[in-house]
This record gives sequence, C-alpha cells and structure tokens, in this order.
Amino acid sequence: KPTTPEEFLEVCKAFTFNDPDGNSKQDTFGFNLAEPGHFFLEASFGIPEAATKKWRPYMIENDKFVVPWDRIKDYVTLMKQLYDAGVVDKDFVVDRDGSKAQQDFLQGKLGIAHVNNQGDKELNRTFKQNNPNADIEPINKLKTKYGQFGYGVRSNVGLVAVMNAKAKNPEGVMKYVDFCSTREYALMVQLGVEGRHFEYKANNRGIKKLNPDIYDKEFSPIVPEYRHNKHGILIKEVSNPMFTYDLKDPVDKMLYRNTIMHWAWKGMEPNQIDGGYPLLPKELSTKENSMMKKARELIFSCVTTKSYTIDEFFTDLQDAFNKGGGPEIVQFYSDWYAKNKDRVITTSVTNEQELPTLLSIEELEKE
Repeated sequence: KPTTPEEFLEVCKAFTFNDPDGNSKQDTFGFNLAEPGHFFLEASFGIPEAATKKWRPYMIENDKFVVPWDRIKDYVTLMKQLYDAGVVDKDFVVDRDGSKAQQDFLQGKLGIAHVNNQGDKELNRTFKQNNPNADIEPINKLKTKYGQFGYGVRSNVGLVAVMNAKAKNPEGVMKYVDFCSTREYALMVQLGVEGRHFEYKANNRGIKKLNPDIYDKEFSPIVPEYRHNKHGILIKEVSNPMFTYDLKDPVDKMLYRNTIMHWAWKGMEPNQIDGGYPLLPKELSTKENSMMKKARELIFSCVTTKSYTIDEFFTDLQDAFNKGGGPEIVQFYSDWYAKNKDRVITTSVTNEQELPTLLSIEELEKE
C-alpha cells in the first residue's frame, strides 16, 4: 500500500501500465482526480476545500485564519504529477459530479479509487459482482512533510432539515420533530423492531437479523429514508458498525473489516473549522464566490496544461486572492472566530473525541 506521495504515484503507474486485469489493454486508471478524488489528496496535506467548488483552505493558527500556501502548492504539484504521468482520466475536469469515476470504479477500471458513496453497501456489492476476483483494501492518508493525518472524528452538527414557511400546521411539524428526538424513534430507525427484525447478541456483540423476507420488505427500503432525523447520541450503545453490518453477508463483512482499519488510523488533524462558516456580508460573499471560481479554474488549468508551471500558477493564485478580496474575507472570518471560538466546533475539539471500541470479526462471529 502506498504511504507517501512518491509511492502513491508509482502504484498509480503500476495500475495504469501493468495491465492489472490481464486483458492486454491499457484501460485502467491509477486514480480519479474527479470529485471527490482530489479530496483525498487535499486531506493528505492537511488542507480542506482547496480545489472544491469552494475556496476555504483556511487553517487556524494563534486564533487567526491563515491560508496554508505552501501546502496548497505541494498539493497541486502532486495533482499535476499524476496528470502528466498519464495515470488519471484526462477529462476529469468535466466529470463534475464524479459519476464517470464511480462507473470506472464499478467496472474495475480504477486502481485507487476515492468515489462518491464508496462506503455504500450496494455500491460495493455491485463492484464485487462485476469484479469477483478483486478485493478492496483501504489506505491511510499519505504521509507528507507536514505530517501523517488520520481520518479523524467528524462533527455531526449541521443543518438536516428546514420547515416550509407556508406550513399549514407548524405546531404539527414541531410535534413530529419532537417525536423524532426520542430514544424510541432512534432505536426503531437504527435497528428495527426487536424480535421481528433483529435480536441482540450476548455481551453487546451486535445484532442478528431475523426474518429476511420481512426485514427486506418492511425495514430495508423504508427506514433509511427517515434515518437522517434520528439523534444517534440517544442510542450511543448501538450507534456503531457492530450494530450496522451483518457479518454473514460477505460485503458487510468486508466493509466492517475496512472500518476497523480506518478507525485505527484516527489521528490528529490541523486545526480547522469543522462545521458551518458564518454568512458573509453581501459584498464579501460576492467576492468570495468569484474568488472560489477563479481559484478552482487556476488549479485545474495548472494541472491540465503542461506549459503552465507550478511557479506561474502559484503567482497567479496569490495575485487573484489578493485582488479578489481574499485578505478582507480572511479578516472577517478571523474576527468572527475570535468572538465565538468558545462555541465554534473545530478539529481541535473533534480530535479529542474517542471512537467506540470495535470487536474483531472473530469475536463478533461467536454465537
């Protein structure tokens, strides 16, 4: 498994040029730069949202927002190296939602993949059906000169629903929200009905699914639509993968194994906002949107244009940032953080959170 940017590039070359599926065709990409592929590279350098549809790569140092210019430069350099080496889809820029990359993954045409919904059971089931002899092995974030970052614990605070301003019965809507905020509701949409859909294993070793036909008819197609309303903190004891995966299902077993590996890689991340940003004043918001678009264009132009050097790009990027209102925006965010830092969720907070202990597959398979 690759552990550094240099090893990553070499493994991508092997997938691209060494005919891994043995079909005598050079039809496999080493990696996908289409979203969300480059998110993995961003995270390896410890920066958020540098080439996404937003431009918010800010880190917090000494209670101020700063732009990690050196990390951004090295990150774009790696993207350009991958592109120049011919190990990624040359048309990744037009794959705006990553759907082409996802199809490449499902067809076994991506050696290293970071695609949308890659933890989804049915997506992985389709992959295994299409590629029965292939296996999926997770890799940690790459180790760079800035450190080795784990996957961390993410904040689960955020906007999940809104009420229609023209709702005829707002009191009824809030009663429904209150109902969704109960432990009973959370358990129901997490596990189903005890004795009908599942039963607990002894010694807190997960659950055993019951009545497959009833489960597939009553629980599987309906409950996930309501799961976004539940409060997992009300059912902490069952809100972990030991109660999510059925180890008798080969795909679930693989995903559980991969989860154990991912959680073991939990590490300290640079201090950044891990939640929503404040609304900017209208003028600054307009400037930020324009700057976001320009930064993204410059990054992708540098990656895909051989004659456009990293140094030229870096000069253009900083120039666009300074002329586009970047310093004003950074100052606004810094002032906001200084006034509200006791209430703002950052990675310095989430880094301190502990993940539940997961039992081994062997332990969970004991009856």
